[in-house]
Amino acid sequence: MLWISNGLAVEANPLLGDLVDRHPVAFACAKLTLVSLGTWLLWRRRREPLAVVAVFIAFLAYYLLLLIHLQALRIAVLEPFVGG
Repeated sequence: MLWISNGLAVEANPLLGDLVDRHPVAFACAKLTLVSLGTWLLWRRRREPLAVVAVFIAFLAYYLLLLIHLQALRIAVLEPFVGG
């Protein structure tokens, strides 16, 4: 939410896009609930091949997002010291 409030990112989910500005706590709760429900559903279906593929795709998506955030954080932290 820090990235969104500072204009460094936007919420990609159009259903939650307005909520992030108007009700940040409700936005965080909704985000956590949706991710938890998706995780629970995939866990219940873990023996089905399609669920395994979905878990792998979700892992890759979150890992890519983590790498993007770490890269941006590295730039934000190091830029004042090394210029850029």
